[in-house]
Amino acid sequence: MIDLEKEREAFETNWLSLGGKLDNFEYTTDQMYSLSKEASKKLSEQDKLISIMIINQSWSYWLNFARAKQAEITELKQKLARYENPDYVLVQKSEFHTWYFDEYEGLWLDRDGIDGKLSQIDAGQVVEVRKQKQYSIEMPSVFVTLPWLDEDFDYWQEYATKEEAEKVAKHCKQMFEAVEKGNE
Repeated sequence: MIDLEKEREAFETNWLSLGGKLDNFEYTTDQMYSLSKEASKKLSEQDKLISIMIINQSWSYWLNFARAKQAEITELKQKLARYENPDYVLVQKSEFHTWYFDEYEGLWLDRDGIDGKLSQIDAGQVVEVRKQKQYSIEMPSVFVTLPWLDEDFDYWQEYATKEEAEKVAKHCKQMFEAVEKGNE
């Protein structure tokens, strides 16, 4: 929704900057311009008609443009709202890295790494190479250890602090040693 008062002020500022005059007009409650009493007395009927038509047409065009602009802004805000969702991350395309898959090594390599392999292509030979774009987000380091879970410690878990991981690791080691002693 546009702010009519702000649009009227902007329109009048623009009107004056283009050499228009406002002394002959009054802004009315029906959101249009009418002739002032003084202008009605001094202007001919034709000048009155032309003056009112020009300013009200200009004002109408101004409002139509403002509404279209507001509709576009609203649409862009709705699109942007999708990216402000915590499920999405907005990233510049230039921040993505390109990787190429080396099937022989089973590794994804950057352009410099794959160049050595691809420079061995014979003249006229075509090789299909898998390619992907990837973005890496730097995250703070975590600490991992194997916790003791129901007489087992096969699956590692991550912990935010070294102290927490050391406490879990110590408990796991104690439990493992106790089970080993029981098996002797």
